[in-house]
Amino acid sequence: MKKLFCFVFVFFLAFFCFGCNREESDTDLSTSEAESNKTYISYDDIKFEDLIDPKVYSQDAHYIVYESMSEKSDSICYWYKIIDDNKNTVSEGGTEFQIPEIKEENGIVAIHINSGTLAGYYRYYDSAGNVLSENYLNVFALYNKKICYFDVNDKKLVIENPFDKTVYGEIGADFSSRVFPVYEAEFLSDSEIKFSYFNEKDEEASTSVFF
Repeated sequence: MKKLFCFVFVFFLAFFCFGCNREESDTDLSTSEAESNKTYISYDDIKFEDLIDPKVYSQDAHYIVYESMSEKSDSICYWYKIIDDNKNTVSEGGTEFQIPEIKEENGIVAIHINSGTLAGYYRYYDSAGNVLSENYLNVFALYNKKICYFDVNDKKLVIENPFDKTVYGEIGADFSSRVFPVYEAEFLSDSEIKFSYFNEKDEEASTSVFF
């Protein structure tokens, strides 16, 4: 009886140890995959003070982008700051590998961060009103204080003011069933937009619409 008890005890002990080792291995693999797939590093992951001798990559009146190695990364990192007229920081963040696309025109700063999605996300800063917009996806064009983006859920183009959320127009067409049927758009004027897309036959089409 003692032998049987010892055998059962050893069997369960070995099974428990094997299960623990396997769980640890799976966790390590998941962590490794998550790190290798990470293309955007948030404010909490890398801070400006972690950068090693940062150099100015680009700048304008209301933004500055730094390029540097980081104590927490083996890759080149970029840190951006959006600043107001008094040089106070309105928004900031860091990216690894990806260079932030930031432009300023007529006091409007357009920020595009590639976060691993098809188009990344966009954000805007109105320096005159000192207003920072929410994040937007699938933005194709900016004109004054109007943006044109594609609403994937409702399959339509939306013309909107990103600062006060005023919607100037919603445009539908014979869009393809693709997730992103629109591939190009531009404002022709303050009230007209031209866009190119794949239609229901999955053929390329182009049209201009007043809104």
